[in-house]
Parts: sequence; structure tokens; C-alpha cells
Amino acid sequence: MDHKFNQNKERKKTIYYDGSCSMCTAIIGKIDGSSQKGNFNLKDITKASFPQNFTKEEVEKEIHVIDSDGKVYKNAEAMLEILEEYPRWEFLAKIGRLPVIRQLLPIGYKLIAANRHFIFGSARRK
Repeated sequence: MDHKFNQNKERKKTIYYDGSCSMCTAIIGKIDGSSQKGNFNLKDITKASFPQNFTKEEVEKEIHVIDSDGKVYKNAEAMLEILEEYPRWEFLAKIGRLPVIRQLLPIGYKLIAANRHFIFGSARRK
């Protein structure tokens, strides 16, 4: 991705996710309860602001990760950035970056993301 934002002063990856999505909140719940949670800043776009260079529609459509250098990852690439932080799952990030797999992952991601509320339902608001 060619967008860069230097909003991350710590050596953490910031994840912007849709808190109204059950699938998204389940994934974030796993991250928040994991031993690697200190590697992330978790931002629910339904409750927190997001960088002004993103539109709400963009962030609702797909997960965004900004690394500590300000590089932006979206879609399946963002998920690979998250997996990379977990020694147990890092191999999946490497597989996901193989040329053929890398071309197919965004298609699968977009299909699931477009239907996530239908497939997984909406998250309950507290």
C-alpha cells in the first residue's frame, strides 16, 4: 500500500475495525485476550475516531492496519500483518504472501467482508 501515516508513536500496529460486525469483534476479542495484545492498538471505528485520510465507508468496508512506520495495510494484507505478530501463525502470513495465494486472498476477503453481517450477524452494542 502506498499510504503512510505517522500516527503511531509506539512500536505497535493500530487496527481499525468495524465494531458492529460480529466476525470482526470476535477476531479482535481473540487479539485482545492474547499474549501479543501489547503489539496492537485496537480501534473500534464505531466508538473511536480514525485517521482523517480514511473515509468511514473505507474503514467499514475492510479492516485497516497501520504499522509503527505509518504504512497502511487493508483487506487480506492487513490480516497477514496481524498474523505476523504471532509466532504460532507467522507461517500463515508467509504462505499468504506467496505470489498465487497473495492474488487470491483479496478476492476471498472481499467476498466474506461484503457478506459478514449476513453470515455472522451484527455485534450487540453495549
